[in-house]
Amino acid sequence: MNIRQIFAMSGGFLLVYVLITITNRPQIAPNVGISESAAASPAIPSDGAQPENSRVHGYSVLPLEGKSMDAPESVARFSAMVRAGAAWVVLRPVLLQSHGWSDELDEGADLQEWTRTVQSAHAANLRVLLRPLVVPRDGSSREAIEPRNPGIWFESYTRALDPYVKMAARENVAVFCLGSNLSRLQTESAWTDLIRTVRRSYRGQLTYAATWDAGRSFQQAAFWQELDYVGIDAFVPLSTAPDPTTEELATAWQQVGEGLDVWQTQRAGPPVLFTALGYPALRGAAAGPLDTDSGAGEDLALPVRVAEGFYRVMEGKNWFAGALWHMWSGGSTRQAPFVIEGRPLENFLQTSFQRPADGR
Repeated sequence: MNIRQIFAMSGGFLLVYVLITITNRPQIAPNVGISESAAASPAIPSDGAQPENSRVHGYSVLPLEGKSMDAPESVARFSAMVRAGAAWVVLRPVLLQSHGWSDELDEGADLQEWTRTVQSAHAANLRVLLRPLVVPRDGSSREAIEPRNPGIWFESYTRALDPYVKMAARENVAVFCLGSNLSRLQTESAWTDLIRTVRRSYRGQLTYAATWDAGRSFQQAAFWQELDYVGIDAFVPLSTAPDPTTEELATAWQQVGEGLDVWQTQRAGPPVLFTALGYPALRGAAAGPLDTDSGAGEDLALPVRVAEGFYRVMEGKNWFAGALWHMWSGGSTRQAPFVIEGRPLENFLQTSFQRPADGR
């Protein structure tokens, strides 16, 4: 075979290779309403799927006293969380409105602090769940928010969320939480329009964080099928005993898990992500995990037993997407009993986070 024949054959092989490559190139969806930087980022699948043998596992953080979220002391926590086994962090910007019955939210969000905070979390190798929280200035709870005109409120809420949605798209935030604990608004049809509006500019995964209220509140939401995760804040009363054993706590979690088994079987929806889960290190806190004003003595072992019972039950569930623990550090004096950094629960969760998704 002479040189000319060899070159001819090589060219034929090259042509075949190019044709195969072009034919099998992945199809890229058009970028509808996405900024150029967001479009250039690798898309996160919006089908709720997690990487093989992984769970969502990490912590929420609150501002340190007198510090912004992007201050050096604040962002230094991200590296500490990674060393403790975390892969995710929950960031919670605040959206304000005057009263629980107000029809409109305040606008004019300053995104610079939160953009830098997200970037710092990514630099520490953490994935971000961005969770804007509506907070009434009059001190009423989110569960009690009930505007006089829900239609106007949702229009205002959509505008207030929009800067955070666009920032999440630009910064490739992994999960965006569309709302939190808005129990009296969960049956409104406006959620469908909001979800569709957000998906036009954000390609990550979506969830909503519902309150666990004897298992009822999260079931009332009619929009789970349109999201990637069922989000539940699982501050669940588990035992009235002042010092319950791990076995007693696991039994209580088993009842929670069986209820979710039935619910998931009935609706075949997206997987369940516990968007907030935590118990204060106080004696008897398993009876009321949100009650930190009881005056009970410190019990650093209780949160460990709660977590052990939780994972003993949930790791065997095929709908279990993971848990985000409240909280690593920060917050007010009232929040101090929830702090996990430097306490026995940190060591237990580090081991739990490193187990594969099947719990073995």
